[in-house]
Amino acid sequence: MKRKIITSLFLCVCLLVTGAGAFAMENNSEQNMDYSYDDLDVNPLKASDRAILIDNDFSEKDISILGSDAKIVAKLIIDNEFTDEELWNLKNGWVTSRPEAPEENYKRLKSYEVIDGLVQHENGIQFAVPNLVNPNAPTDLTERDSKIDPLRASLEGSGPHVITYSKASYRFNEQTAYVKLPSTTIATELHPNGALIYARPYCMFGAYQTVSPWKGFDTGLVYIKELGGWQLFFKGLGLPWYDTTKVHKLSAGTEVYLHMQMRSDSYVNVIVRNPSDWKIIDQVSYWYNASFNNLPVNIQVTRETTMAQHVRANANSKLLNAKWRAVTLYSASSGLNTLATSTYLQAYNTSERMPWSTALPLYIIAENAYDKTKVKISSATGYYAETVSIDINANPTWQ
Repeated sequence: MKRKIITSLFLCVCLLVTGAGAFAMENNSEQNMDYSYDDLDVNPLKASDRAILIDNDFSEKDISILGSDAKIVAKLIIDNEFTDEELWNLKNGWVTSRPEAPEENYKRLKSYEVIDGLVQHENGIQFAVPNLVNPNAPTDLTERDSKIDPLRASLEGSGPHVITYSKASYRFNEQTAYVKLPSTTIATELHPNGALIYARPYCMFGAYQTVSPWKGFDTGLVYIKELGGWQLFFKGLGLPWYDTTKVHKLSAGTEVYLHMQMRSDSYVNVIVRNPSDWKIIDQVSYWYNASFNNLPVNIQVTRETTMAQHVRANANSKLLNAKWRAVTLYSASSGLNTLATSTYLQAYNTSERMPWSTALPLYIIAENAYDKTKVKISSATGYYAETVSIDINANPTWQ
């Protein structure tokens, strides 16, 4: 069984040795060990997290290899009753399956032009991107270009969605979560130019500025029917579409672990792991904007489930039972690691950002009351766990 319970004496010793989180033993050969490994974040690991790892048979070398991921692994141990086998898988997966250097991963990405809100993918495949609307930007129509992705020709394309925004004051730069992928029924939609366009289910993270120039991005998993699987992508305001070209044929109900990090070198790093063995499934890295770093100012972290449509229509497309859990936010500036509760999330009660309910107002739903009828949220726990379904039918299954 898990050995996460540390004696108070051992914790006291750790705290004395580390001195409020900094390694202070001048004669210790490990004093200057770089625990930041590949993300350049030099914030020392908390003494309590380090003690948890040591007590669960992680060596100093293991902790060094984990770098800033060490805090994530420690929290996983704290929050879960792992068996010995599960604990071994956790350690082996995170220590041996490490991310590729972002600058190298970036070189492997493939970009696709976006025209009128449609990604011009390979082999003639086209699909809608979520409408990158920044709720903080000016609402005056004369300033619409600063509010909406300039590549989009209209407000169409977003579709019904469920999204949360962190409070910028907490300066979160990382987010992790488990998500069970939804079942999907994807129907075609007739584009005004005569083309048949498929709707696209997304499970993703993002980040948006709360001040000018209102930059922002979405990144995560999208289901592409023509390819028969999910792809990891990155899409920033004013940028082409980027993905790894890998297609992951993951069946409905398959659980993955998403990890998004804004690093001190301003790369955005997004990793998908298999939580059964914790090996990396895929990775996307992109240098987006210098403001999106490990100490962000005036930036909100987002999480979203959506069914993107290029043409708003009841097209009989469904995304059913996307199950999120253990959604966790991390701040390198304060050292705060916390579940996504109401304390840390921002409300948006405007004409374009409708709350789900008076009881759960921080789930922001759709852009109009009609879209809201296409959404269902169940089993919600503190904004860090819920099941989302989206049914784009005239009469959704729950009505």
